Amino acid sequence: MARGTRIEIRGLKEAQRAFARLPDVARETWNELAIEPTLKAIAQQAKQNLQASPSIRTGSLLRAIGWSLDRRTGQGKAGIERVSTTIAIPGRRRGVRVRGIVVPGRGGSALMSQGARVIRPGRYGHLVEFGHAGRRAARPEPFMRPAAASQESAFLARSRAVGPVLERRMAGGGAASAGGTGLL
Repeated sequence: MARGTRIEIRGLKEAQRAFARLPDVARETWNELAIEPTLKAIAQQAKQNLQASPSIRTGSLLRAIGWSLDRRTGQGKAGIERVSTTIAIPGRRRGVRVRGIVVPGRGGSALMSQGARVIRPGRYGHLVEFGHAGRRAARPEPFMRPAAASQESAFLARSRAVGPVLERRMAGGGAASAGGTGLL
């Protein structure tokens, strides 16, 4: 069983409490101008890294990369999202949701007996990122770590740029009076 990587950031709890105490306009501005663009860029770069990989076969891992942002806390995630497939069944009002991507079998069937299979990118993404040993050993093909590292200085620059925009918004009573979206 694979073990997760644990990263501890000193001062994270204090930073989270400070972020929660910010006025709404400050949180919204930082989310809009620094955090969200960085998460989008990380996900996009990770997809580009995977597309450049010679071993990509189905594209399921590529399609599962995404990002999310909790606007209240400012915490964002970029990575492999949980994916599901909804299968319509005749005579039933609602379809059946299956965790993963269902690859149809013979004749478009979703039955395993007809050759359908379920792909769960979250279960093998780390094997692509870090590589693995065994019968079918594979070298590491990092796609998420380089994507995140590529946005480090851009995130800091975006965060610094939030200050002047925030000052204008707070002085003018919000984003609308600061000249539209306030994008740089």
